[in-house]
Amino acid sequence: MKGAPDPEIVEEPSRHRFVLAAQEQAAELVYREDGGRLVLVHTAVPAALRRRGIGGRLFRAALARARRTGECVAPVCPFAR
Repeated sequence: MKGAPDPEIVEEPSRHRFVLAAQEQAAELVYREDGGRLVLVHTAVPAALRRRGIGGRLFRAALARARRTGECVAPVCPFAR
């Protein structure tokens, strides 16, 4: 719907992921922590949510976390690379 705010990206540390829920679906960026590195493992965006820049938003959320925590980012996921 026009004018509606973009859904918020939430970090779920217990599940090692950043997630954005919209239209009863969830896009996610899965990560692991490895000795001061934030390893970006996998990005998944359901077809109904594609072409909205959601993958990029998830990636930027991970970068923001890395800046806050001083972690080095290691992109393993092809999308993040």
